[in-house]
Amino acid sequence: MAKETKKEQDALEQNVIQDVVTAKEPTIPLSEVQELIRASVKEALALQTEAKKEVEKPQQSYFQEKENTDEIPGLENFEFKDRTYVSLNGSKAITQDVLNRHKAKSPCQWLNPRTKKLMTLRYSSNQSSIFVEEQTGEVLNTYIIMKDGMLRVPKENVTLQKFLAIHPHNGTRFEELDPAKENQKVIDAEDLRFEAEAAARKLSGIEQDAIARLLCFNYKEDWDSSTIKREIYQKAKENPTKFLKLAKDDTLKIKGIIKTAMHREFIAYRNFAFYDGAGDLIVSVNRNDDEIETMVSYLNSNKGQKLYEYLKQAVC
Repeated sequence: MAKETKKEQDALEQNVIQDVVTAKEPTIPLSEVQELIRASVKEALALQTEAKKEVEKPQQSYFQEKENTDEIPGLENFEFKDRTYVSLNGSKAITQDVLNRHKAKSPCQWLNPRTKKLMTLRYSSNQSSIFVEEQTGEVLNTYIIMKDGMLRVPKENVTLQKFLAIHPHNGTRFEELDPAKENQKVIDAEDLRFEAEAAARKLSGIEQDAIARLLCFNYKEDWDSSTIKREIYQKAKENPTKFLKLAKDDTLKIKGIIKTAMHREFIAYRNFAFYDGAGDLIVSVNRNDDEIETMVSYLNSNKGQKLYEYLKQAVC
């Protein structure tokens, strides 16, 4: 870089000298020529430097992300992208309104976690703020409508996206669709079903029969082992969560014995109480309690140990 600057300086000096020498009517004393040369070179180099800076000056991008003028905590670096929102109430109606402003019977407000100030929300297409307190001039009440349970908001409408981000119904009546989150739900469901199917194959014959009696409303005493396996494998696929809860239950075998004893009329349940074959009361059940769980607790107690041994011998 230093060599190039020196070359430029020498060239400028030669040009100035040539101009002075070839002038028809020199009016400058020879003693001042050297000083004139230096001043001219300095001025020329300064102009070149400014020209380079102007060329190298970065150009400002035309597209700028919309500023967070509302200063919403958590949305300072709001991602500039298209977003899709889905209904959470299961409705697939052709159209479904999203609350767009605060009403007396339908509050639409947001509590600022920093200032602890309660802000009133209102979405308007001609306002840059989503807070009523900061909106000015004419306000156009703009409806927010989901179609077929979905709402797509382009990245250019950052105001609506921020309004929905802090909306009081976000997470209860609608939510932003997250493809990664949805994919994880599918994966988790598949993993759970696989776990339930694997657990069903590890159960003993008595445990499989117990689950069949507890889960299969169409259970019949004449089912053979292959029929029981087919039915519980199907239940594992249909409701893996409930199936795994039973399969991991330490009292599964006792529950199976209770269901079998009830079916074979060794014991009976009526009017919130269990009775033995002779009609004598075994244990009463509170109205808000599960009858099977109550009977399990009784059979596991010292008082019910003898009855449990009898029922186990009778049904197994």
